[in-house]
Amino acid sequence: MSQEVFDPVAFGDRVHERYEEYQGELINTKDKKAEIFLQVSYFQSCLQDSMELMLQTEKARRIPPKTIVNILAARGVLSEQDAKDAVKIIKIRNLFAHGYHEKSIESQAEKIIGTIKLQFPENKIKNKGDELLNIWNEKLINEGEEWDWYQRLDYICFNLIFELETNVLFLEY
Repeated sequence: MSQEVFDPVAFGDRVHERYEEYQGELINTKDKKAEIFLQVSYFQSCLQDSMELMLQTEKARRIPPKTIVNILAARGVLSEQDAKDAVKIIKIRNLFAHGYHEKSIESQAEKIIGTIKLQFPENKIKNKGDELLNIWNEKLINEGEEWDWYQRLDYICFNLIFELETNVLFLEY
């Protein structure tokens, strides 16, 4: 039995290809429900990418998403709060995967999103010398609380993916 050799270049190419596919589908989607499903599915794919990189094998993608979240939290890739939020996003993804045509699915997802507190990046600290960053942070704080649940979901997924991808790259393997 031959052992799988992890190829970081091929891995990077696959990750980039999945991102391009996600962006293409997102651009072409006119249906909000489909957009949500694409978004939460892409988040789950990013979880799998992180696990594959950590374990250096494609077989890692078969690990259940909640287990991946637990491992990432144990390794310090996700904070305790981010891990809780990630599990909620997985729950939304599962709702859409198994009940896409149910009428109440969006209201169920909205309720779940309503339980997630928006986390803004170090927005309370003024950055001397970077006025543009300070303006952006102020705008984010003011507007973020007024977002509808679709915008909140978008921000939460983006924020979690950013934390995930940034932190997994700095782990020692």
